[in-house]
Amino acid sequence: MKVAKIVMYLSLFLSAPGFAFGQARVRESKQLLKLLEAKKGALMGQINNLPYRGDQQAAIKGYFENIEELNDTLSGDWRLAKRFNEVFEGLDLPTSCPKLWLDQETYAQLLKNCTKNRFFLCSEKVRKYENLRENFKKQLTDENRSRFEKTKGCSLQEVQ
Repeated sequence: MKVAKIVMYLSLFLSAPGFAFGQARVRESKQLLKLLEAKKGALMGQINNLPYRGDQQAAIKGYFENIEELNDTLSGDWRLAKRFNEVFEGLDLPTSCPKLWLDQETYAQLLKNCTKNRFFLCSEKVRKYENLRENFKKQLTDENRSRFEKTKGCSLQEVQ
């Protein structure tokens, strides 16, 4: 009986740090999504302020760099990617995607506003938006990827 109690306490002691670490990854996943939402909000607040000067360029570049950093973070840490997918699974995508991703019209407007006399004045990452979204999709589980593709506002086919 004593051995059973010792084993039980030992297993609880050893599993507690793993549980806490898992919860930290869930918080980190939620923070990654909130940061992407905040970067999109900053971009949307600057998108109509023409011509694009320093603040506008910083907001534009920040949004696209944030997507790239999110992809790099998720691809470099499979444990975080697993927790991220758990958090992503609980999202209401029809509500969340418009907060996180640019729609086709906004993206087309951004591309147009970034072009002046055949010169592209914004970050090159803007042109790679479809690739950034495609790389994000690769970080998702099959179920999340399917939901992502089927949801209006998330679908990669909307960006051309």
